[in-house]
Amino acid sequence: MGPSTARTPPDDPGDVDLRLSPTNLGMLLNARIAAVHLGAMPLAEFAFETRQTLDQVVLLPKHRGHLLNWYDITSLKPLPPSFVSTVDSGNLAATLWTLKQAALAMASESTVKRGVTKELADELRTIAEISDRLVREMDFRFLYQRRKKALSVGYDVAAGRLDPSIYNLLASEARIASFVAIAKGDIPQESWFRLGRAHTLFRGEPVLLSWSGTMFEYLMPLLWMRHHPDTILDRSTKTAVRSQRECCRRRGVPWGVSESAFLSGPNGEYGYAAFGVPELAMKREDSQALVISPYSSYLAAGVDPAAAVENLRRMKEFGWFGRYGFYEAIDYSRAGAEPVRMWMAHHQGMSLLAIVNLLFDNPLQQYFHAEPQTLATELLLHERVPAAALAEVDQVPLPKLQPLEASAGSC
Repeated sequence: MGPSTARTPPDDPGDVDLRLSPTNLGMLLNARIAAVHLGAMPLAEFAFETRQTLDQVVLLPKHRGHLLNWYDITSLKPLPPSFVSTVDSGNLAATLWTLKQAALAMASESTVKRGVTKELADELRTIAEISDRLVREMDFRFLYQRRKKALSVGYDVAAGRLDPSIYNLLASEARIASFVAIAKGDIPQESWFRLGRAHTLFRGEPVLLSWSGTMFEYLMPLLWMRHHPDTILDRSTKTAVRSQRECCRRRGVPWGVSESAFLSGPNGEYGYAAFGVPELAMKREDSQALVISPYSSYLAAGVDPAAAVENLRRMKEFGWFGRYGFYEAIDYSRAGAEPVRMWMAHHQGMSLLAIVNLLFDNPLQQYFHAEPQTLATELLLHERVPAAALAEVDQVPLPKLQPLEASAGSC
């Protein structure tokens, strides 16, 4: 089954969903850093726009320092249900520490290089202070389930109840929240080593199992967190990318499957689900659904840049590109390749950050790791693959985990 080469018509702007999530807010704040690096935004504009945003964030209703899951952009009121999402708070905290250190670095640069006046430098330092305060006010302690030694998925504010489901896999985007909470001193360091490390083999290489085998689970944290050579995370991310390439090569399509929108109805209705490589997944679906997401290739640029760029070039030749860049996804589940003609702020933001990391020697990682609390916790990221995993990988039982979201398909 080969992809269609038909060109797409000009895009109708269509509907815009004017909602704000903590993760999308973080993407906005860090996208402006990317724009400065790309020369698309002057530093003075960066400072003005960012300060305007942060001043509004300070005023948003919160629960124990955490932004709620959704806000109406026009009224700035929370949208029901009022829920604190642990993974979203972790993403936002990482982007705020990144913003803090970026602002401090920009403020300290010479007037010759950036034209940084005293007033502009003071404004950048204020941005850094607000960013730091917002993270300090996030209390992760009440999200920690001490008996299970893991973070809950979140907290239902209206019901006053902690969600019983937990994040307990190392190969998960939620490891950002775990890392930040440990770095802040909100939860014990031992919780990091309680994250699941069950392995499998792909072509003789050990790789951590994730819940759905998606690129997002393995690679999204790489936007900010360093994965040091020959560590458990480094080897797993590289093997995960190789497995994705091989999986899609067998089916004759461009590679990159992850959680994304897909075509769920006969009239172009969209759904959203996790698509992954079944060999890497705890939850293995027997589904013929195949959905390719271009943002997955952007994320993979931090692991295999040559292959990622070539894959994106191939997608561009197929016409999977519109007014705002690559479409959200390409759905092969029907006859031929049908683009999902929409753009998600989260995925567009991740793509932009990945590009800037690739072009400018990982500035977002450098800023995040310049944060003193990150530096004090960075040793956790040096973990090697345990000898037991190498010797007994085929005998590791799959733990019984409660699903966080339904998975809808695989490569």
